[in-house]
Amino acid sequence: MKRIHTDKQVVYAALGNCLECYDVTLYGFFATLLAPIFFPSSNPSLSLFISFGVFALGMAVRPLGGIIFGHVGDKHGRKYALKTSLFLIVIPTLVISLLPTYQQIGPIAPITLVFCLLLQGLCIGGEYSGASVFIVEHSKKNNPGFCGAILISSGFLGSLIGTLMGYLSTKYVDPDWGWRFPFLIGGIIGLVVFHRSYEFQETPDFQKIIDEKLTITSPLLTILKMYPLNFICVICIGGASFIHFYASTTYLGSILSLDLDIPHSQIMLFYSLAMTIYLIFLPIMGALGDRFGAKKIMIPGAVGMSVFSYPLFSVMTSKTLLGAIFAQVILSILNTAFTGPSLLFKAGLFPTTGRHSALGVGYNLGAAVFGGTCPLICSALV
Repeated sequence: MKRIHTDKQVVYAALGNCLECYDVTLYGFFATLLAPIFFPSSNPSLSLFISFGVFALGMAVRPLGGIIFGHVGDKHGRKYALKTSLFLIVIPTLVISLLPTYQQIGPIAPITLVFCLLLQGLCIGGEYSGASVFIVEHSKKNNPGFCGAILISSGFLGSLIGTLMGYLSTKYVDPDWGWRFPFLIGGIIGLVVFHRSYEFQETPDFQKIIDEKLTITSPLLTILKMYPLNFICVICIGGASFIHFYASTTYLGSILSLDLDIPHSQIMLFYSLAMTIYLIFLPIMGALGDRFGAKKIMIPGAVGMSVFSYPLFSVMTSKTLLGAIFAQVILSILNTAFTGPSLLFKAGLFPTTGRHSALGVGYNLGAAVFGGTCPLICSALV
């Protein structure tokens, strides 16, 4: 079979990740709007709390997805695991776009919504880690840090497109039903992207494992036994990356809506600012990681997030739009310095035989425990 150029493999994987992030993050951005539609209550704060709780549940099953698809990827191939997880993300998006409200069908509506989000969360736990390994192994000799940052950036591109679609659907259409259009469009395009995924080709690293019959029976257990500190490191990277992102977007959106009474359409534009910052700075930080080493870029980003978090959150909760924008910009830039080169760093912590399982479970465990619960914890504390 004729091999497709590495650049095309990177583009295909990044395109799938872009769509996956478009689909999955739509709920995070629409959480405030969907709360009274699917979780009605006489207390708006309770509806919002439940909505954020469902968001946290979707994140909570990501490590399980990492276990399932990581095992598949380490045993049967990167491309097979990636294609399967992509397909199972697209279908729930189509279902959500057509799902009747609580007022129309009662408890069946929120139950179905929760099931769709759990399935998506399960699959994103496999899709992102699968795409990460797929790209790094395909671009091992060709700027892997930059290519890895492109993958991460593609996710923010998907989120940006979803945010802009959310802005248009809530600005010029009745928000009570206009939110359906972004989900419907994402589902349809997702089927097209899934069709293109048949051009995925196995990575050279894993193909070598297959040819030499070096696959292992229990990849995850082997990683936990042989590389426990590296595994913990990946958990912490996932947590640090997602805490700042969700706090400065999803939770901050509730502040803008409930405290400042800003329309949902304008909140979508606010989200777009964060997405744009990530799109610009992530590839830059990834390229710097190739040039100077991933750790030399990540450490200043981590220190900056730790030192400036408290003062920036004080500004963020000052209930002024300018303060919220300033805090979000600074936090986003610091997070890109930490996140941009992280894929290159993480992949180098593990051997090929267990890399998919290690990244899938470790990174998603950190994202779920620390990132997915972030808006919920913020809401509960307030």
